[in-house]
Amino acid sequence: MAIPESRKIFRNRAIATRVRAILEERFPQAFAPAGAEKKPLKIGIDTDILLAMPELTRRGLACALADYAWGPTYCRHVLAGAARIDLDGAPCGHVSEAEAAYAADRLKLFTKRQRKPGQPEKEAAADG
Repeated sequence: MAIPESRKIFRNRAIATRVRAILEERFPQAFAPAGAEKKPLKIGIDTDILLAMPELTRRGLACALADYAWGPTYCRHVLAGAARIDLDGAPCGHVSEAEAAYAADRLKLFTKRQRKPGQPEKEAAADG
């Protein structure tokens, strides 16, 4: 079975890791290292990044942003009403109820995948 085009972007870990490192170095107020607390990013931050760093490719940036924003650490901080931040770390909008619900659903998927057979759901969530 072929991987849908929309999912291929998430498959290139090497590109995501390399571009994330660049973003963390260039925009430390917006991008935290792996495992660190992450604040919700501004909607459309990809456009801001490409304007500031035209040398990045759209594909590389998309891989890095997907890797950054689709993980459990990021999803835990996408709460309704939480401030979104721009590249300087300044508040720029807020997380909507729908966005928070989507993040909560994604977090449930991570918890479900990490749960060991016979392990209660609350213990699996603590492991992640």
